[in-house]
Amino acid sequence: MPKSSTIGAMLLGALGRIDEALASYEQALALNANYAEALSNRGNMLQIFNRLDEAVASYDRALELKPDYADASNSRGNALKHLGRFEEAVRSYDTVVTISPSSASALNNRGMILKVMGRCEEALADFDAAVAFNPDFVEAHNNRGVALAEIGRYDE
Repeated sequence: MPKSSTIGAMLLGALGRIDEALASYEQALALNANYAEALSNRGNMLQIFNRLDEAVASYDRALELKPDYADASNSRGNALKHLGRFEEAVRSYDTVVTISPSSASALNNRGMILKVMGRCEEALADFDAAVAFNPDFVEAHNNRGVALAEIGRYDE
């Protein structure tokens, strides 16, 4: 059964046994090539070990199979961010926010990229929304403060 292969893969990955973990994902995908969750989890594993181009390809395949897979889109955005492909990352986060408008994580992630791109006002809107959906989201509060400082709004 593919699901047991993916559980084993996650455990192997947690132990740092990347090659064995990836082999387990391949085993699951050999049994069901259309297993979007395995493809996304495989992408997460590849991303942890900084194999970012491969991770993006795995997310892309998962999203071909399941276009409304918010977790895969969010993770894809993270991989693209690390690759410096900011516009594509923003589009991935846009997809997540379209699917799940209250995704504080995606809003925060998109805000971080927008801030890096010099679009601080847009970033602030995302950080504000992330905090509205999750008032205890410390990272979003911090990112909001950094963005405000960058545009000279120190009193806020």
